[in-house]
Amino acid sequence: MTEHVLDYPREYVRQETGYWCGPASTQTILYSRGVFVDEGELARQIGTHTGGTDHIGLIVPVLNDRLGADIYRAVVMPNDPPTREQCDRLWRDIVSSIDAGFGVVANIVAPPSNYPRGVKGSISPAYGGGTVYHYFDLMSYDDAGDRAVWVADSGFSPYGYWLSFDQLCSLIPPKGYAYAANAPAAPASVGVNQPRYRPPMTSTNSSSASI
Repeated sequence: MTEHVLDYPREYVRQETGYWCGPASTQTILYSRGVFVDEGELARQIGTHTGGTDHIGLIVPVLNDRLGADIYRAVVMPNDPPTREQCDRLWRDIVSSIDAGFGVVANIVAPPSNYPRGVKGSISPAYGGGTVYHYFDLMSYDDAGDRAVWVADSGFSPYGYWLSFDQLCSLIPPKGYAYAANAPAAPASVGVNQPRYRPPMTSTNSSSASI
């Protein structure tokens, strides 16, 4: 098993309202880089409303404003199901971004038949209430055997779990993701098989948040 893991503050992952998953995901990325910003301020800057955050592209300038010009870039995956080329690019973008020390924000559409399922011994998140339109962060990846990503999920208990890469590919279309396309070299906080950075598999929190 080869896990490439980013550290981030678990206590700030959970979103503050039922529709701030976009700002909360942005906040987690910033916090992982040592930049601390109020979730409400991020919601105002992104333009999030009671219906949520309209497009992944709205998050990119907010990240770049605080982390460095042109670091993050948005990619849309319009085909549902996605093409093999789109999935291959997604994996490359996740790997390069996390290896450089920057998490990835994913915008997903999850019908009840395709709610995220925890793998690698992690607990499946408590999705419910019909089709879920949501943002979450990809903060780690495992490239040994069946590929997987660690999700920091602001809306659903246990707020962190391993997800198979194949299922991730099926969740993003027709939305998109934002990754660090022009990141500097990886910092010391990126580890390979470092237990002190390994995300926890369980949580005592619970939530009925959605969006």
